[in-house]
Amino acid sequence: MHDEVMQLLKCHLASVDHVDVGRYQFVNLEPVREAAGALWPQLRERAFLASRTIIERRIAEDDLIIPCATGYLVIFKALTGGPAHRLTTKIRTELETFFLGDKELADLKVAASSEKLSLSEFEEALARSQAETEPEPVRTAQGPQQAKDVLGIDMLDYMPVWDARKEAVGGFMLRARRLNKDSRSWLVNGDILRGARKPETRLALDVMVLERAVRSLESLISAGSRCALIIPAGYDSLSQPRLRSDYVTRLSTLAPALRAMIWVRLDGAPADAPLAALAETGRIIAQHAGKLFIHARSDALSLAPYAEMSPALIGTDFPTGSEAAIRTDLERFIALARRAGLETYLDNLNSWEEVRLAARSSARLLSGPSIGVFREPRAPYHLSRAGLLARAA
Repeated sequence: MHDEVMQLLKCHLASVDHVDVGRYQFVNLEPVREAAGALWPQLRERAFLASRTIIERRIAEDDLIIPCATGYLVIFKALTGGPAHRLTTKIRTELETFFLGDKELADLKVAASSEKLSLSEFEEALARSQAETEPEPVRTAQGPQQAKDVLGIDMLDYMPVWDARKEAVGGFMLRARRLNKDSRSWLVNGDILRGARKPETRLALDVMVLERAVRSLESLISAGSRCALIIPAGYDSLSQPRLRSDYVTRLSTLAPALRAMIWVRLDGAPADAPLAALAETGRIIAQHAGKLFIHARSDALSLAPYAEMSPALIGTDFPTGSEAAIRTDLERFIALARRAGLETYLDNLNSWEEVRLAARSSARLLSGPSIGVFREPRAPYHLSRAGLLARAA
């Protein structure tokens, strides 16, 4: 790790004589280790992941994050002196706020310092630090372009979600897109991973969408407004405790007011999955997100199993077929949801006719390209039923 760090540091500094180093050290870990017992390896991974997530969210894309045995070193490329110290203090405060809010990690404390070191002094300090037995790689803050290169994301759509009861748009459904090989059609959300459908890959896609959603929502809040963002996530990855822990930790590090605006839509949960697995996955996600939505197949025979997940709403893509067949499918799906005690939403409305039929149903929320596609979220706005149909025309 030493050679890699020094090479990256030299590229960072170029002709600069010194760099500010924020050293994040976890202290007082022994009480947590003793309390966790055999679970400590799993708990330790969550603590380090939460710390890295908070740090990455606050630093610039060209800053460095270097893992060490007791925490992280953060190397700022542009900041120096007071600004570097203030950002370091802000990160430390966020870390402490997060850990103190976690009953399992309440004994975990964070120390941070900002120093001005020459390149040779930094090399000596690095040599003195104890690296991990199996260290994670040195990281720079990952930007949208890097995520696009890894996962092949060409575009992230923000589609207005129309509330039939309020006749208003108060949130946006997110949709990741990649241009298909024929260059004439798009792959969306989980279909982007066609040929690479591993739970770990789906998690990487979902994390990328989550991080970009958070940045866009932070920008909107900074401008004096806010809205809900409904982001897709795959059941195949989040039903696995190890992968779910990664995703949930990222949600947990968000400020409560921000997290309340992040609504997770769980895709691909099979109706015949063990009820205990459905309930556990839904309960844990719902505890850490503003709301939980379940996206089901329109031809599902029963929606009762999904009630075990306690979602805010359950929905489906708009069905295909003749108008009579569509009406039948919609009525049956909504009736099944009502029988399970759930309200419904309809997504992927692609024409004026689909919007018209959806608006005539008793679904609570409607979304899809015909209602609108934006590059960034916007402030909530009123949209009457007549205005909805006019916009879709």
